[in-house]
Amino acid sequence: MEFLMTLVFLVLLVEIVFCTFFMLPVSMQLRKNVFNKLDKLFGGQNAKIFLKVLALLVVIVFCDSIVNSYNINKKLHTPELTGAKFDRQNEYTRMFRYQRNSYICGFCLYLFFLIYRSQGIVGQLSSVEASKNAIEKQTKNNLNTVETLLTENEKLKTENKDLKKMEKEHKAMKSQAESTTKEYLKLQEEYNQLLGKKTKTQKKDD
Repeated sequence: MEFLMTLVFLVLLVEIVFCTFFMLPVSMQLRKNVFNKLDKLFGGQNAKIFLKVLALLVVIVFCDSIVNSYNINKKLHTPELTGAKFDRQNEYTRMFRYQRNSYICGFCLYLFFLIYRSQGIVGQLSSVEASKNAIEKQTKNNLNTVETLLTENEKLKTENKDLKKMEKEHKAMKSQAESTTKEYLKLQEEYNQLLGKKTKTQKKDD
């Protein structure tokens, strides 16, 4: 039991150092780096089994300390045993030791689950941050695509305006050409008429 309590005490010291480090005013990036390294260190199957066995041992010692402390306290305060001959000082010492062990084990279990949960939260935050970065990157790409499309749309509008302008000029030139052709045909017809009259006059003179 003393060996187990020594092991539990060492685990408690490690947990206290770990929690103290994360209460210091350090950057979030440093905290995440430490959590990631711990996750790589204890993320293996063997490490998980070791931690579960260690937690189970702490739970066993915790329960044993509470039961023994309760039994000794009951023994010391039982009226039938009040006058019995036993070393009360030794019993009080044993009860104090078991109470101390229960406090140490309870605090160790509390910090164990606190660190475990904190590591899970940091892992979730890392996943959310990765998703956020991916969304931001996708949004940036979409914005670039939209800007490219808008630029192409402006170019198309400019080209469309130029085409409409050219179409108007073409229609104006076509209308002018048609008018010129009509005028030419009219003049040619008048010329032919005049030429025909002149020919008839010459024939009469002959």
